[in-house]
Amino acid sequence: MVVPYNFQQQDSSWNRGLGDLAFAVKHTLFDSLRRGGILSVGAEMTFPTAKEDQGLGGGVTIAEPFVTASQILGSDGFLHVHAGFEFPVKSEDPNEAYWRVAVGKTFAQNRWGRAWSPMVELLGATELGVEGNPQWDVVPQMQVTLSRRQHIMIDAGLRIPASERSARHTSFMMYFLWDWFDGGLLEGWR
Repeated sequence: MVVPYNFQQQDSSWNRGLGDLAFAVKHTLFDSLRRGGILSVGAEMTFPTAKEDQGLGGGVTIAEPFVTASQILGSDGFLHVHAGFEFPVKSEDPNEAYWRVAVGKTFAQNRWGRAWSPMVELLGATELGVEGNPQWDVVPQMQVTLSRRQHIMIDAGLRIPASERSARHTSFMMYFLWDWFDGGLLEGWR
């Protein structure tokens, strides 16, 4: 489940509030601890629950099938690939294909302490059936575990346009992740 909280500048004022809610499921097709890899497929539905007139949401229900693959690289390094399609439901908006590749390394305080994961992500997207070049972005970011159990994390980074730079701006992005299967929000801090 994704519950975004957005800040959006329109003209000279700032709007804030909940963004479009999304629900997703993912299933592992293959995993190997010995090889350090995993392959999964999934689907996500995004619902237009935000105030579109304030720039907080897209105003369209979107179905999104996707595939992800991750690989451990050397000593605590990682590579993650995520690709999929976005299909607006009951809308004239074009379908979209996207791909994301992240590479980084985790530095752990100790086995059950705080972990820092600096990474760089390359994002690409293109509208299907529409002439034009794909949009490219680069996202340098840092993910930090907040709990000793490492089931609560925060990540922050800058999404920097690498294409169409005159029409798009750099934006600050942040997420909070709680893996509720590994414990409650107030558990695992000591």
